[in-house]
Amino acid sequence: MLKSSHGHIWKRFSAVRNYVSSISGQYQSSPLVCAGVRSCLTWVIRRRLSQTCFTGTVCADSNHGPLQENRTDYDVIVVGGGHAGTEAAHAAARIGVRTLLITHKIETIGEMSCNPSFGGIGKGHLMKEIDALDGVCGRICDKSGLQYRMLNRRKGPAVWGPRAQIDRSLYKHHMQKEILNTPNLTVLASPVEDLVMEKSSRGESTLMKSVSRGVVLGNGEIILGKTVVLTTGTFLRGTINMGLTKIPAGRIGDAPSVGLAKSLEDAGFTMGRLKTGTPPRLDGTTIDYSKTTPSSGDNPPVPFSFLNQEVWIKPEDQLQCYITYTNEKVAKIVHDSLHLNRHVKEEIKGPRPYCRRAVLLFWVRLKRDIIAVSVPIVIAV
Repeated sequence: MLKSSHGHIWKRFSAVRNYVSSISGQYQSSPLVCAGVRSCLTWVIRRRLSQTCFTGTVCADSNHGPLQENRTDYDVIVVGGGHAGTEAAHAAARIGVRTLLITHKIETIGEMSCNPSFGGIGKGHLMKEIDALDGVCGRICDKSGLQYRMLNRRKGPAVWGPRAQIDRSLYKHHMQKEILNTPNLTVLASPVEDLVMEKSSRGESTLMKSVSRGVVLGNGEIILGKTVVLTTGTFLRGTINMGLTKIPAGRIGDAPSVGLAKSLEDAGFTMGRLKTGTPPRLDGTTIDYSKTTPSSGDNPPVPFSFLNQEVWIKPEDQLQCYITYTNEKVAKIVHDSLHLNRHVKEEIKGPRPYCRRAVLLFWVRLKRDIIAVSVPIVIAV
């Protein structure tokens, strides 16, 4: 019954099952694989129940006047076109519901703003689970990677971490092609300034006081939906800190989302802040590679997606990466310049960038030994 009524799901499940079978001769079990199978089965069940996921009646709205009874423009409205937003919108559209993805700019869908790599220890497991749920990021990475490595190979498969250095332009190209050609998915370029809220019909609930019925765009237009998913990333009242300079922005070249942040506060949520600690881009022509350690890709590369047997690039064509190490001179530069950086001042909350945090946490050790904080450096092509 499963195979005949849900062919695409069966294909995904079969791919995960075959992967399990392929390693079962060497290893009895692996949390990574078990999680993939569990996620795949869970997704199958949820898809079978999807007809009941988006039902309900419409009440009146208190912020924007009375709303037409049972009027809905979309079943699911996703705000934000980053990694989480593209996965959420694609997932909703896959189960056959009318989906709207709203993002500031269509040309920045799939933008890799912070780090040109995917996966790693922990995050590689997450990507496998997303792929088992029929997500898109694993398949796109298999089409756009420059170097693929399975980390922690010296240990058991439970802690292996697939990681790939990605061509940012190629990833964005393939992601946009996937999103803009997905059935049931409409993409709209616009800021979202407010949420359409109404009192919850569950009057006995002590937690759910109100529900979202839609969004208000920057031009004042109201779009209604049964479900609103917020994947705003760094845009909610976002700022960029460079040295002592503070710039309001979601990222370079994009304005922050101020109105939506206020809407969440008005709805009773407490706003916090985390930092990406975006690493600097280095010009490959300025690096002395004789002082670095080469780090080659795997041969053959292991795909992220269970559906793929190989990645798009040949093993010998993978980009060479290099590892360098900090030392006491780097630590002294960091320590002597702390007063010139807002990341370490009290008015900025959240984790510090990795290298600076390592220096501050291990300064006593730095005085005694040379630390080995490895930083992969990708050649600037």
